[in-house]
Amino acid sequence: MFLLTLRSVISLLLSFGLLLLANALIATVLALRAQIEGFSTTFVGLIATANYLGLYIGAIYGDRLVNLVGHIRAFAIYASIASIAPLTHALFIDEFVWVFFRFTSGVCVGGLVIITEAWLNSKAVNTNRGQIMAMYMITNYFGGGLGQLFIPFVDPATFKLFTIASIAFSLSLIPVLLTRFAAPEVYPRNPVRMRDLYLLSPVGMFCAFSAGMTSSALHGLGPVYVVDAGMPIQDAGYFMAALIFGGMLLQWHVGKLSDGMDRRKVIVGICICSALLAFFIVLATQISELMFIAVAVVYGAVSTTLYSVAAAHTNDRTSAETFLKAASGLLMAYGTGAIIGPLVAATFMEYFAPGALFIFLSIVFSANVLFVAWRMKIRSITPASGSDSD
Repeated sequence: MFLLTLRSVISLLLSFGLLLLANALIATVLALRAQIEGFSTTFVGLIATANYLGLYIGAIYGDRLVNLVGHIRAFAIYASIASIAPLTHALFIDEFVWVFFRFTSGVCVGGLVIITEAWLNSKAVNTNRGQIMAMYMITNYFGGGLGQLFIPFVDPATFKLFTIASIAFSLSLIPVLLTRFAAPEVYPRNPVRMRDLYLLSPVGMFCAFSAGMTSSALHGLGPVYVVDAGMPIQDAGYFMAALIFGGMLLQWHVGKLSDGMDRRKVIVGICICSALLAFFIVLATQISELMFIAVAVVYGAVSTTLYSVAAAHTNDRTSAETFLKAASGLLMAYGTGAIIGPLVAATFMEYFAPGALFIFLSIVFSANVLFVAWRMKIRSITPASGSDSD
């Protein structure tokens, strides 16, 4: 059943992987190029926040285009617009122009994410949803990791990396436009409200919010930490690639584990390990570059499973008519956290030290453990195949 489901969405996953290659590449390039141009750390955080604000807006309104033209055409429109933004960054070296077009790109990526997640969940069932969402996240991090590998070999002070990102955005159109499998049915639009998501799945909403805070802070400011810690600029690319490629290692195993038990127990384990590993990254920096990269791989492997398990947990409780709404709600929660994350983390770094970025991450994961443990205490649950609301 899992292989049949995977076969029906493989073109979609290939397109999504190319999108994430472009998006992850441009995020790191902007952080590095901003350092080269002399932008402040706070402004680097603002550029990252603009992207996630756009992601949030795309989560709210992205389904409107889907309802007008269908999943495939909407995917093509969003990807085409997103391909323009990297070229504009290269043409105009200006903080406010970068903020605006990073916001525009975020809107498009937000629409693309809810299309992809709703499509995947329409094909999955509760007994393989964790595995399908794991493949989604593996694609996410594999594409993003490939994007980082361009950085050590291409000077970020030139226009070339911006052009590569634009090409990848454009290429992402091809697989999904050539798919032979039917796109999901389009249902009448059902406005998304955060309150509805919380009533459906408090744990899903809180975990998506936490994943947004931690991911955006690290991806937006991780390269800044590497440079401020005195390491070569090329190490920023290796660090981000380690985080992203690490994100692929445990996705399927954790997803499969969560398919047969209370997914909330899996979430608690993920967050405890992630909080501890964030501290170890700072310690590893003082030991050696190799140890720093190795711990980054392990951190990426563990922490990046949070969103996929939370999404599977939430979609266990929805139906075909509301998959798009659930995807929008989760992305809104993720986007809200992602808007806040870089700003708070940048403030920690400005007022304390570059390593305060990882203290911030540990605090967020620890809060997640407490919230999920509280939910488990007040409401029991059966395995995903026959689960109740959490």
